[in-house]
Amino acid sequence: LTGHTGVVNTVAASFNTVATGSADGTIRLYDTSGDTLRRVINVGAGGIYAIAFSPDGSLLAVGTSNGLVATYDVSTGERAYSYAVADGSINSVAFSVDGRIAAGGANGQVWLYNVATGSPTGPLSFGSSVRSVAFSVDNNYLAVGGMNGGNINIYQTSNGSWVNAFEGHGADVHSLGFNPVGDMLVSGGADGTVRVWAFPSGTPVTTIPVAHGGLAVNCVAPFVDEFGYPLILSGGDDMNLRVFELPTGNQTQVFTGHTAAVNSITLIPNQKRAVSGSADMT
Repeated sequence: LTGHTGVVNTVAASFNTVATGSADGTIRLYDTSGDTLRRVINVGAGGIYAIAFSPDGSLLAVGTSNGLVATYDVSTGERAYSYAVADGSINSVAFSVDGRIAAGGANGQVWLYNVATGSPTGPLSFGSSVRSVAFSVDNNYLAVGGMNGGNINIYQTSNGSWVNAFEGHGADVHSLGFNPVGDMLVSGGADGTVRVWAFPSGTPVTTIPVAHGGLAVNCVAPFVDEFGYPLILSGGDDMNLRVFELPTGNQTQVFTGHTAAVNSITLIPNQKRAVSGSADMT
């Protein structure tokens, strides 16, 4: 998918729409085949650093380099709600199935917003720049990773209280994702590893030590294939997407094509396809 004039920082997919967000300040919406560009949303608040669809696909949460957290109506492209303007960039956003948005920023804070009212919970103090937030499958916990020496912090979503820290990465944590069952958390980091943790205990399950040739792992997406096998899709600074088995960590497939680092990946629901965004502007 071409058309952006800046780095593609983030991608997301619903059942019928693919969204790409770029440093050029725009979001491009396509059908899931990628053949039809439905609309371009000019956010007008700096580069787009993070996007996420609501569970029903009707809203798109957006985080920008200028600190904006907002939602957009996917059917019209109009802004539905502005939640906050933070001090520093918003690097990650996530939707919960019970109507909340988590937004983590460069100021080391994470806020939880009620989608309907904008009512905030927080801030959850991470202490350093946040790179990734992920709701647990049951929505009871929020996992947060970033530039705090490799730790992943776990918080209760009901009151924002800290629960646990998963320790093991040797550098910043770039990406987090729960497997569909919710009993494992997958993380990727600047130390070049992909790590799998039992959830909520934090017990290490598997470490893939050189997942992308020793270069940074920028994005991870656990999933289950059509045969029920648990897998991890990851993207990194080696410009490739790779597929690993869970929980063994054995690599099963490599996808090439990008000419710069892969910044973001997502799976299209109920389809055997993924979407990736790269520094090569595609």
